[in-house]
Amino acid sequence: MNHDDAPTNLRPRLSRRWQLRALLAVALIWLAPTLACGSFAERPTPTPTPFTVDGEATVEPTGPSGGPVTLSTPILPVSTDTPTPEPTATLPLTPTLEQPTTAPPPVTPPEQAQPAPVPIGTNLQADGWTYTYPNQNYALVLGPQVGNFTAQGTFLHVLVFVANNSGTNQPLPREFFVLKDAQGRVYEARPDVSSAAVRPGVNADVGHEGVVPANGLTTSVYLVFDVTPGATDLMLFARSKTDQGFRVIGAVP
Repeated sequence: MNHDDAPTNLRPRLSRRWQLRALLAVALIWLAPTLACGSFAERPTPTPTPFTVDGEATVEPTGPSGGPVTLSTPILPVSTDTPTPEPTATLPLTPTLEQPTTAPPPVTPPEQAQPAPVPIGTNLQADGWTYTYPNQNYALVLGPQVGNFTAQGTFLHVLVFVANNSGTNQPLPREFFVLKDAQGRVYEARPDVSSAAVRPGVNADVGHEGVVPANGLTTSVYLVFDVTPGATDLMLFARSKTDQGFRVIGAVP
C-alpha cells in the first residue's frame, strides 16, 4: 500500500510513527559503544604476590576472587632424600642356652657308708685336704683314761698325715674323719682328748685342735676316738668321701 494512497486523515499519524522509529534508531546507534564498553571491558588481572618455599621463589595460590588463599597447615618442603631405616638389634642365629648346673652327688651318711679299703699310704683328697694313713702301726689302744678324760669304752689313738690345700691356715675340721667298725657303729673324733694326749714334735706335729699351715706340706696330726671294746675291722674315712678308707686296726681288745 502506498502512503500517498492513504486516506488524508491517516497521513499525520503515519508521519509521527516514522519519526519515533528514527529517533529510536539514532539512540541505539549512540548508546551502542557505551553498552559495549561497559559489558565486555576486560577486568584487570591481579598481580600474584611471590613467596618462597625452601629458598626458591614461587607464586602464592589465589582464590576465585583473586585474593590469597589462607592455608590452615603450612606448606612444607618435599624431601627427595631416601629415609634411612632405624637400626634394629641383631639377634644371634642360635640362642645361647645356659648350661644347667650339675648338683653335687649327695653325701652318704657314715652309718650307710661302705668304704672300700685302699692300701696303706695311699693319698686321698676331700674338701681341700690331702690325707693318708701312713703306717699300719700308727693306731694304738691306750685304755680309757687320758688326762682328765675318761672314755665310755676305750681310747684309740691314730696318727694321720695331712696337707692343707684350702688356702687358709686352720685346724683339721673336728668332723673331718670318722671311724666305723664291722658291726656298723660309727665313732666321732675327740679333738679335746687329742689336745691332752699330743706332744708336739714328739708323737705328732700338732693335735687335732692345732693349726695346720696352708702350705700343702705334710703335717702329722694326732687323733683320738672313744671306741667300743671288741669292735673289729675299724675303717677310717673322710665324712665327705665315703667310698674309700683305711683299715687302721683289726680288733679292739
